[in-house]
Amino acid sequence: MPESWLRLAARALGKKAVADRLLDSLAIDNRQARALGWRPVVTMEEALRNMRQAELSS
Repeated sequence: MPESWLRLAARALGKKAVADRLLDSLAIDNRQARALGWRPVVTMEEALRNMRQAELSS
């Protein structure tokens, strides 16, 4: 079902905020965690490389 239809239906049902939470970007801002010293175990580049290698080996 197209996203626009879901948004339209949610708006009609008074659930726009719910649709926004479900359909908007899942990107997060991790600046506060990094300021406290947190670092990802695997970099994005490493994760993508690992996924590609797993895909090639299957």
